[in-house]
This record gives sequence, C-alpha cells and structure tokens, in this order.
Amino acid sequence: MSATKRGFTLIEFMVVMSLIAILSSLAMGNFMGSQRRGRDVRRQSDLNQYRIALENYASVNGSVYPPGLNGAAQTVLATPLANYVSGFSTDP
Repeated sequence: MSATKRGFTLIEFMVVMSLIAILSSLAMGNFMGSQRRGRDVRRQSDLNQYRIALENYASVNGSVYPPGLNGAAQTVLATPLANYVSGFSTDP
C-alpha cells in the first residue's frame, strides 16, 4: 500500500481564495448599487408627496400656493402643509 497525502496544495488554495475574493467583490458592487437605487427611489417618492401636498393645498386655497421665504423653505412649507403631509424628511 502506498500512503497518499490528502489536502490542498498551496497553489490550489491560492486559486480558490482568489475566486472567492473576485466573487465577493462583484457581490459588494451589486449591493452598493442597490443601496444607491433605494435612496434615489426614496427621494423621488418624497418629492412626489410634496408635489401632491402642494397641489392639494392649492386646490383648497383657490389655486394659490403657499408663500415662500428666501432660505427658509422647509419651515415655510411645514406650517401651511402640515395638514397635507405627515412628515418632512431631513437631509442625511
């Protein structure tokens, strides 16, 4: 009987590790892209909610939109639109 060695050689181990590294980097790239798309969808949804709230406000108040002040848009919008929007998102 001959004694056979079991296990991996160093070259086989390095090839397997490099394949795992390549696959994990591809997966991380896809994950980061999905996070970016998720943030974009959230922003679009928020803007659509503001648009609907402004249109509802204008329809109730004789086609007049709420007045704006220079540089204080969020506080100006929060007061007249409080009945039309449940909450305003903040910039992260």
